[in-house]
Amino acid sequence: MLQEQHWRRGANARTHATTGEKPVETLLREKLTPINDFVPYVLAIRHERKVDAEGFVRVKGSRYSTPPECVGKRVVVAVGEQSVTIRLGEAIIAEHRPVRAGESSSQKEHIAAFWKLATAQPRATPKLNITAASALTVEVRPLSRYEMFEGESRDLGDENGQVQGEIA
Repeated sequence: MLQEQHWRRGANARTHATTGEKPVETLLREKLTPINDFVPYVLAIRHERKVDAEGFVRVKGSRYSTPPECVGKRVVVAVGEQSVTIRLGEAIIAEHRPVRAGESSSQKEHIAAFWKLATAQPRATPKLNITAASALTVEVRPLSRYEMFEGESRDLGDENGQVQGEIA
């Protein structure tokens, strides 16, 4: 601000040594654009993020909502001083005001779309094909076959669980 005041009141009002004119008069005559009419350059830091299952991306400890169709997709989040812009490819899918770490910013449209999906009619459960399982044959043995091992289970391991004998 001080430099702007210096140029407006001082330097622009004095006669220029080379041109012999005051810059403020030249500005009006040549119809140049005053410096106040320029939009300042906006600096934004870009981050690549994956949209979580709840439709949010996390940047610097803050969470920002996206539409449900973006869940699981990689997006680019541009964080500027006054806005957070989320892009999927070239398309802007969400714009938010920055929030402090630990806070969330969500758009009503995103939340409404998630509620619509959550309250929609449940999809039919696919029927399982159990015919393949019924084709399996399982050997059936009488329990008497295992009676020969009765009492041997105590002898199979010592106090540390180490096997001392073999099972035939």
